[in-house]
Amino acid sequence: MTTRINQPVKVLAAFDSKRMRLKPLQLAWNNTTYRLGKVDFFHATKNGAERVYHFSLCDESGGTYMKLAFHTHSLVWMLEEVEDEQLAKV
Repeated sequence: MTTRINQPVKVLAAFDSKRMRLKPLQLAWNNTTYRLGKVDFFHATKNGAERVYHFSLCDESGGTYMKLAFHTHSLVWMLEEVEDEQLAKV
């Protein structure tokens, strides 16, 4: 079941300056910390002068699929959507 969230979250990320790549590693949301797996899809959009980087990925266990956005002007990470196998079973 996919749920639209659109809430700011805390994200631990790594930035590779040689390859100019940003990779989210860990996410804290709703009193839970998720270790993040491989990024499945990445794209960038523009919102006026601001660039927004969008990431689609699962947690390490593969049970929770998430869409994250990093806003470059405010330096805020937003959790856009969550698809959780546990929610789908309810």
